[in-house]
Amino acid sequence: MTGNVWEGYAELVAHGGGFRHVRVSELLSIAGRKAAGARIIEDITKQLAEHGIGHLPPSIPRDQTAAVLLYSQDQPGLGAILHQARQLAENPNPDPNAVTVQVLALTLMMQNYRPATTEQPA
Repeated sequence: MTGNVWEGYAELVAHGGGFRHVRVSELLSIAGRKAAGARIIEDITKQLAEHGIGHLPPSIPRDQTAAVLLYSQDQPGLGAILHQARQLAENPNPDPNAVTVQVLALTLMMQNYRPATTEQPA
């Protein structure tokens, strides 16, 4: 599989608002594979990471019908928010100061997605 195909796929994710819902079967198709063996999933995961694409769940399932949420890691928007949230959730030994910085950054990034209203909830 050439890098150009994965680069094009990264652009597809980016132009879709920074995220894309797919089935494992689509990832297999992009990789030019038919089965989701452990090594194939490992290679897909590596290709996604090399092209700035994160994914949820953190481990891509081997079931071809399973849903995967892809997101752009390095671009502003919802993908960046998903990436920050995943990093925060996956940190096994969080430094309280680092967590505070991550939470504040996440909060600031999410401000753009609040509905525009002047009323405060009761």
